[in-house]
Amino acid sequence: MWLESLALGQVRNVSHASLEGCTALNLLVGPNGSGKTSVLEAIHILSTGRSFRTPQWRHLIQRGQDQLWVTGQCGPHRLGLSKNLHQDPVVRLDGQSGRQSELTRILPVMVFEPDSTGLLEQGSQPRRQMLDWLLFHVELKFYPLWRQYQRVLQQRNAALKQPGAVGQLAVWDQQLVHLGEQIHGLREHHLGLWQTVFQPVMASLLPGLAVTLGYQPGFDPALRLAADLQRHRASDLERGYTGVGIHRASLSLKTPLGLAEHVWSRGQKKLLVLGLKLSQLSLMDQQQQRCVVLLDDLEAELDAQALSRIWQVLTATQSQIFMTALGADRLLSSLDWPSTPTVLHLKQGVLSR
Repeated sequence: MWLESLALGQVRNVSHASLEGCTALNLLVGPNGSGKTSVLEAIHILSTGRSFRTPQWRHLIQRGQDQLWVTGQCGPHRLGLSKNLHQDPVVRLDGQSGRQSELTRILPVMVFEPDSTGLLEQGSQPRRQMLDWLLFHVELKFYPLWRQYQRVLQQRNAALKQPGAVGQLAVWDQQLVHLGEQIHGLREHHLGLWQTVFQPVMASLLPGLAVTLGYQPGFDPALRLAADLQRHRASDLERGYTGVGIHRASLSLKTPLGLAEHVWSRGQKKLLVLGLKLSQLSLMDQQQQRCVVLLDDLEAELDAQALSRIWQVLTATQSQIFMTALGADRLLSSLDWPSTPTVLHLKQGVLSR
């Protein structure tokens, strides 16, 4: 679902801003430090309850203030989130208390910013989260199973730390296996679908370079999860946490010369991350799911040819785009915009058309 309007207050250097009549293509322009990224950040906060730049709320709330707020209109739904320095975020949906997961489902948001290559370089968690983001939006059964699995995992880890609770492990193992195998099956199925759209997208972005998605389930598939949990029970008791399971799954990006993060250049890795995300958008399109795409400083480190290839893939999707740039002239003249973009100017935290 697209974002039709947005209002925000006390987000970094933006005291108040309001965007009405958001269109398919929205270009935020202004000098460095003007607040462009803060607007993208506010959209991300509204959808997910967190920033894509920092986990620290004190860095998000405008200096001298103790609360930020963001509201948005998505189709028939009015979304809202406020956060002060001393309480958990308050989520509102259509004027009533809501859950963050409800806002995330109504307003799917995908972000690409200069540090996105960390997806390849920061271990398994970011890539696992990327796969699970896709499943959250295209597979209704996934999120309830994932939440149950996390609760059981916490209980098992607690039992591992308490000598008197070791007898409970068989109960937690049984539940962990039951839930974990279902999640594993969903991941494998949707990874196969993702692979079919990932390959043509990468062929467009990096012609002549081969890369495939690999999947490690977090346990030995030859043994299955139940047997692998039993095999690692002694080491789990020694460490005090569960070392195998679907919570340890990972994606790998394999090339003929080795893993992409080890053998590709920074520019190639940037296009690879974009390929991963753009192919997810293509898969969501197939299931009639619309997404809001946040592109922060896309021009950085990309030449005109690469930018044009990205744009051709991106604008072929049904996504809504919010994009930052220092100026509009180069982008408007060099890219083939499929519709007239809305250009929004920011200067010292003030937004104007």
